[in-house]
Amino acid sequence: KGATPADVKAMPLSVAKDIYYSKYWLKVCGPDIAPGLDACTFDAGVNSGTARSDKWLAKAIGSTLKPYKELARLSHQVDLPKAVKAYCATRLSFVQGLKTWGVFGKGWGRRIAELQALALVLALQGSGKTTGEIKKELGTEVAQTKSKQNTDLPTAITGTGATGAGTWNWWEWDFLHVGIVMGAALVIAYFWWKVVHNKNQIKAYEDQIEALSAVVPDVAV
Repeated sequence: KGATPADVKAMPLSVAKDIYYSKYWLKVCGPDIAPGLDACTFDAGVNSGTARSDKWLAKAIGSTLKPYKELARLSHQVDLPKAVKAYCATRLSFVQGLKTWGVFGKGWGRRIAELQALALVLALQGSGKTTGEIKKELGTEVAQTKSKQNTDLPTAITGTGATGAGTWNWWEWDFLHVGIVMGAALVIAYFWWKVVHNKNQIKAYEDQIEALSAVVPDVAV
């Protein structure tokens, strides 16, 4: 607290690491949370506050809000890949609602997509999956996301179904027509964002597959 931008820039790396470790990683009980969800909770705590990351962890594992120690224990009793994706979806929904989304959204969206891919790898590693099995799981995720992309892209381009039928002249427009057109624009924007997010997620999964390719393919990690 009270540090200036210059102080932060001049901070020794060892001090920065200690802050992240003691103020975030230990505070959220990172060492006790199940693999994958630990990364999600830590990263969200750093960027959005530990109180909020606590709520998101509870929601991801289907629990009511509890102390971190209890949530950490419960995190080992859930479907980890599913919980990881649920956590990242909740976090993405939150940042999309911020006023600064228009300015920082591109970077935030990419960061969350990359985190989801990494956390999924950690979750699968924690369950004893071999490198080859993890790559196969990621390949399935890529295929499923591309399928979503094929569904969302035509809607984003054409706005099909958003404007209804009929042709209107400008002098015939009333508030209802204007509202429908504005609604159509929002629908198109929504699907465009889904297209962008799916693209980010596909790349993040493919990057993890590439990174894993340097590891012996059938050795559990």
